[in-house]
Amino acid sequence: MAILNWNEKMLIGQKAIDEDHEKIANLMNEFHEKQDCDNGFIGSILQKLFDYIDSHFHAEERILKLIKYEGLENHTKEHEKIISKVKDYREKCEMGQISKEQVLDLMSSITIRHFLKEDMKFKEALTNRKA
Repeated sequence: MAILNWNEKMLIGQKAIDEDHEKIANLMNEFHEKQDCDNGFIGSILQKLFDYIDSHFHAEERILKLIKYEGLENHTKEHEKIISKVKDYREKCEMGQISKEQVLDLMSSITIRHFLKEDMKFKEALTNRKA
């Protein structure tokens, strides 16, 4: 059973951002459904997560800069905190000090707290820019 069922209410209105958000939510759901997760598998999930969000955050920041989003500086700081946390989890994983539950909590925080709360703050700015 999925942790998060992606739906229209979660869309920002910018295709690339929305597709990235859904891809990361799907990664979380696939990881949640996996029964046997050894340290190597957890490490591979953390690497995919890092790759996805690193690319996504850079693209998102470029878009926010283009629309002159007032909250860009704070939003970028949030991205930096998340990247740092994922890097920390990767290091802990290499030492065998991270659990599936901890990684799922991190992924939930990214998808629910960041994507569905923080990113929604710039949805109106994107919509107004298109108009």
